[in-house]
Amino acid sequence: MKELAFSYVKPGAVRRGQIADVVKFYHEAGFSFVASKRVQLTREQVKEHYHMWRDQEWFDLIVEFMVSGPVQALILVREDGCALITSMAGYADPAKAKPGTIQHALGVTIRDNAVHTSDDPACAWRELSIVFSFRERWQLGLYRPGLQWKRWRAHFSKAHRQDQQVRTSFPTS
Repeated sequence: MKELAFSYVKPGAVRRGQIADVVKFYHEAGFSFVASKRVQLTREQVKEHYHMWRDQEWFDLIVEFMVSGPVQALILVREDGCALITSMAGYADPAKAKPGTIQHALGVTIRDNAVHTSDDPACAWRELSIVFSFRERWQLGLYRPGLQWKRWRAHFSKAHRQDQQVRTSFPTS
């Protein structure tokens, strides 16, 4: 089933000029690009994004790194998109990541790795909502009043089975 996937190109990779390299990885894997946005994250956005790690001793280091420069936020779609994008990213520590993964090819250290990817469609939706405003999601067809995630996903999957194209308008009832 076609799934929405979300990825950040992290600040270090943006500084190193690796956005095109990351995009190439995704393009060659057959991902379609729904949207891309360069954004300077706030501390609040990073804390919301990584809320599950807030009790870890290294949490503040991650927050500082993620606000050290802009990220490139990518919304993508592909068959089994989240599982594939996560496996493509590889292990967070580039030294331990498998050859052929994005982290192995482009990351520097465990803190300065190249990308973040969403683990599943629900995470993708939550994470893209941190970066893409209500208006942007509306314009992309990713939000309608009363349209819940499960309904959106079911409609999105049905649309792709019918015509294999990303739809930008969805039913509101």
